[in-house]
Amino acid sequence: MRIKLLTLFIICLIFTFITITVISADDIPLSSLPILQSTQPVTEITSTVVESRGIWIDNSSLMRDLKLSTPPVDSQKVVDNIAVRISTANFNQVFLETMNNGYSIFVSTQIKQWAELEGTDYLTTFIDEFHKQGIEVHAWLWVFMMGTRDKGGLLKTHPDWVMVDKTGNPQSKPHYWACPSRQDVRDYLISLYREIITKYDIDGLHLDYLRYPEDKEPYYCYCDNCVYEFKNKYGINPREISPEDTVNWTKWCQWREELITSFVKRVRDEVLPLRPGIQLSAAVAGAYLYEITMNYRQQKWMKWIDRQYLDFVTPMTYDSITSSFRNNVKQLSGMVDNRTFMYPGIGFYAYPNDTQKLVDQILATRELGLYGQTLFAYYYLTDEHISALNTGPYKVKAVTLHSNPLLTAGKVVSLEIIPALGLMYEDSISVNDKSVISTAIEGFESIGSWLTRYDAVLDIDDISNKIEDTAAPLFNVLIDTSSVSVDNKIRDNINKLDVILKYAKFNRKITDVPGKIIDWGIVPECYTVYTSTPPVIDGIPNDDTWKGLTPAASGFKLNLGDGTPSNDTLVYTVYNDTALYFLFNCIEDDISNLKTTAMERDSMVFFDDSIELFVDTTTTRRQYIHLVMNSIGTKFDQQNMNGAESFNGQWSVRCSTSTGSWYAEVIIPYTDLGLSATPTAGRRVAINFARSRYVRNKDKGTDEYSAWSCPYGSFHNPKRFGTLVFK
Repeated sequence: MRIKLLTLFIICLIFTFITITVISADDIPLSSLPILQSTQPVTEITSTVVESRGIWIDNSSLMRDLKLSTPPVDSQKVVDNIAVRISTANFNQVFLETMNNGYSIFVSTQIKQWAELEGTDYLTTFIDEFHKQGIEVHAWLWVFMMGTRDKGGLLKTHPDWVMVDKTGNPQSKPHYWACPSRQDVRDYLISLYREIITKYDIDGLHLDYLRYPEDKEPYYCYCDNCVYEFKNKYGINPREISPEDTVNWTKWCQWREELITSFVKRVRDEVLPLRPGIQLSAAVAGAYLYEITMNYRQQKWMKWIDRQYLDFVTPMTYDSITSSFRNNVKQLSGMVDNRTFMYPGIGFYAYPNDTQKLVDQILATRELGLYGQTLFAYYYLTDEHISALNTGPYKVKAVTLHSNPLLTAGKVVSLEIIPALGLMYEDSISVNDKSVISTAIEGFESIGSWLTRYDAVLDIDDISNKIEDTAAPLFNVLIDTSSVSVDNKIRDNINKLDVILKYAKFNRKITDVPGKIIDWGIVPECYTVYTSTPPVIDGIPNDDTWKGLTPAASGFKLNLGDGTPSNDTLVYTVYNDTALYFLFNCIEDDISNLKTTAMERDSMVFFDDSIELFVDTTTTRRQYIHLVMNSIGTKFDQQNMNGAESFNGQWSVRCSTSTGSWYAEVIIPYTDLGLSATPTAGRRVAINFARSRYVRNKDKGTDEYSAWSCPYGSFHNPKRFGTLVFK
């Protein structure tokens, strides 16, 4: 055992001399390095429209820019400038340092805000600005590492949380860590993360320092709680175990590793369901240090992938030597094997003058079939870097791979493959070749339609087989009928489809039958028709306006996607010059037992048998109004989940009951929807219809929550709203 460990240590030392070692995003003293300008030219290269392009934004950058701004300090202007620079470089996701050193950039009762940032909730400000630019915001969170140079904000308040070595020394070169075995530490972090995702419109949580410290002695943690818990389970005092005692040392390592892995599971199980569709990712070790990190830092992140805890990973493969970087990434790619998306970390801080090397490392990830990168860090991003990116590999804007995998695959087909085939068709001379290419175009058009269809259940194997059958004849004529660049583009994007579909199959969100998935990114569409004779809003569905109309929406699904409700809901809709109208027919086989307890406006209407209507007239799928009505016409309304005081619209509802149904008739003036004029034909808005059914039916015994566009969780999931089209 000692020989093996010594060998690993020697290998690690060798790599230390020839490369930049793998480090966590904040292991670099940002303020100690200068911002250098680059003068090297960047070669002409192609861009792509489907690629995840991330950058870590450290709060040292924010503090630096605030200090450099002309007094009086305009915090909004500083944030705007950062967002504009990121957007100009055509990044599409940022990892915003939200909690580090035991302090936050946001306002909370659970954690102290950095003193330099007090007075402004920077998380809100950054989210607003980046979302305007169409950029995802992932909250970058230090997990168990709590302080550099001193104990930081949290450990000063909770000194009993600190991780210690066998001698009781808490210092770790010179970082301070919280002990993962303490239930109060774990509960606190879960509570803080829950606050973040319920209070802020973030796109993901990004976990860093999700491990134990360092690679060798002194080992951690030997606090009284660790000793008690381990001894209680195994009957052994861990302070008396050494690596030479391989049996007990293995137990000690496995026990600590499970503390880390089980915490990731808690985040996935207890935090993410509060915001369906939110992404969970982690900054993890690269290939060169994976085994050492796994055995000493207890970060077995391959297990997290196997258990589908993470949506993607960002390995810290920082290296100033491109060939070494490529080998590191190649090893990791083989280890991950498309079980999740991987966006390798590029540490361009190590070569700030060499923009060509940055481009080369981005291209290296593409050559290895990895369609995403994460750059460390914004602190070092110069105007020369931005120019090299937006005139080179990031020349055109792109969408991320992970948020809606099947829709993303559809974009690869429609925006990458089909246009390239069109160019190849134009250049072709042979009638036979044109026929092959034309057939391939038709085949990929069918595939693209399949990927973006509204039927929620897709057979991944069938799609993959169809792609293979469509592409096979094409490969025989590619080189002869196209330039090398077109040939490579088609081949590369077919490979990209394969990567995305393998990920989608492995990480299926909700299983239906073997080999099938339900993808929460695919949403339905319905229509509202113009009328010159709007209905009278009296709750009685006998107006001529409604007669002859087919339901715009029906076939509701249970909110978790696990079937259909016992009673469906039919939705009818029309519009005129001033308002949008709805008629809800809530089929009910136990009409005498409807729950109707809410009598006053903005009381808990949604705890009755009720209809909920969500409408977002923006293109962001972030700002929506939420209208609720029970079967006696009591109303509740709000904007997003901001509470009743956030919105008091002029909309009106009347309800009635009859044998087998209760009805709700609704009018919503355009002013409530934020519209200043009548929508033109073809206007599209995001919408969803939901129903809570609390009927006390002895034969059923449970409540039912259903929706037209299944949210797979909370109704408040605007990414899962369907689309309403004005005809």
